[in-house]
Amino acid sequence: MIDLLNFYDENSKDTYFEKFKDKIEREGVSDPFNFKFSSIEKIKYEVFDTEEAKVKFLEIVQPNAVEQDSIPHLKSWFYLLTFYFWKNGISLKQFPKAFERPIDLFDFGYNQIRQYAFSELEETGGSVAWATRRKIISELVFIQNEEKIIPSKKLQSIIQMIDTNNLKWQEMTLDSKIKNLNDGIEFILKKDRKFIDVPDIDNIEEFALYQKYRNFTQMERHSSGVEERKKLSDSEKIFLVDYGVALLHLAIRNLEL
Repeated sequence: MIDLLNFYDENSKDTYFEKFKDKIEREGVSDPFNFKFSSIEKIKYEVFDTEEAKVKFLEIVQPNAVEQDSIPHLKSWFYLLTFYFWKNGISLKQFPKAFERPIDLFDFGYNQIRQYAFSELEETGGSVAWATRRKIISELVFIQNEEKIIPSKKLQSIIQMIDTNNLKWQEMTLDSKIKNLNDGIEFILKKDRKFIDVPDIDNIEEFALYQKYRNFTQMERHSSGVEERKKLSDSEKIFLVDYGVALLHLAIRNLEL
């Protein structure tokens, strides 16, 4: 089960989508048709998985939903779903930029759909029939960006330790820090058994030696590397920690994790 509101709260800081924070409805009456016996409850924005999220999106952009506001908390669903898709590297074939900087539900469900009908289906006149808009929506194709990395809980834990320099990270031995950095870099860059490139480092590529770093620090991950670890001085290990942190931060920034 995916809690879209929780996902938004944990991941939207310092993104374009943070601007929608105050527009998302978080509480509502339990029974809008019986206020006398209703209570204020936290609104749930949950889907079973990504496929159900796609179905929900297609539901909320239908003409009757957009123009008649027929689904509870409709606008909030739109902000949370578009953020979830953007964060997970999912886009629409017909509207490739729709999830990057959405304005609101009406802009997409009405303005952009109508404009698509005029430009792609050569609709004429000042209006577009609901049937035409429904047809466009039914034919929307979701595309997964294969290079978009979704941080695992283990990776998130490593990143949090490093970013906050928390007590757990401070108390780690140098060997443990190097091992965690090696793991973190692998989790970020390894996709389908292959390593992807970190984008936008053309001018510093000779200094960002991810593969060499991982190969050299592999000894921290295996018991067979005990003798090799003994050859490193503490000063050299501190260098490997500092360099590994810099590599990890560079990958996180440029891959927008």
